[in-house]
Amino acid sequence: ISRYSTQKNRHNTPGQLEFKKFCRYCRKHTTHHEI
Repeated sequence: ISRYSTQKNRHNTPGQLEFKKFCRYCRKHTTHHEI
């Protein structure tokens, strides 16, 4: 599991964030979930 930090407004996005971002350890795009 790779760490990716971001800021989010809980009023605008009440659900969990999910990004398709590049994981430099896996060297491919993976889904980054909010922890």
